[in-house]
Amino acid sequence: MKYIIVLSELSELIAKLERCLRKNQPFVYDDVHFSLEDREQRIKCITYILKDVDQEVCGSEYHLWVEKLSDLILYEELTDHHPYKSFYAEYPVLSKWQISSRKDREYNIVLAYNIDMNKQKCCDPVRRKRTAKEEWVREVNDQKKLREQNAYYKQQSQDSEVESFIIYS
Repeated sequence: MKYIIVLSELSELIAKLERCLRKNQPFVYDDVHFSLEDREQRIKCITYILKDVDQEVCGSEYHLWVEKLSDLILYEELTDHHPYKSFYAEYPVLSKWQISSRKDREYNIVLAYNIDMNKQKCCDPVRRKRTAKEEWVREVNDQKKLREQNAYYKQQSQDSEVESFIIYS
């Protein structure tokens, strides 16, 4: 068992693995031939590579290399450029650019109830909330109006003399 000490060796190995995968060529590692077209063979190859990598030497970049190797395992799904993968597979594996384009195409279901086909808002109108100052001004105005109405009511409802009219016919 040998350890890949230098990160550049690991990056070169991953680049070579990716080139062989793209060109459908066999990959040789530790005198073992791997057919990268078959996913099981690819997983075995990557397992051998990860066994030989010293995690302490790679340090904080180790998870980045493992992510690249896991992307090579899912090579077929990630390189499928069909924009509507979900029609053919129930839970498709999407690459980063496919996820971003899917998010650009799709909207939240809540918006479906409030936006029509022309992307115009068609939700019910919502009353604007008054600010504290607007509420205060409204209350002051209401109090003035109420005082005026009360004064007018008192004036109209006071006891007054009954005027008598004589009507001649």
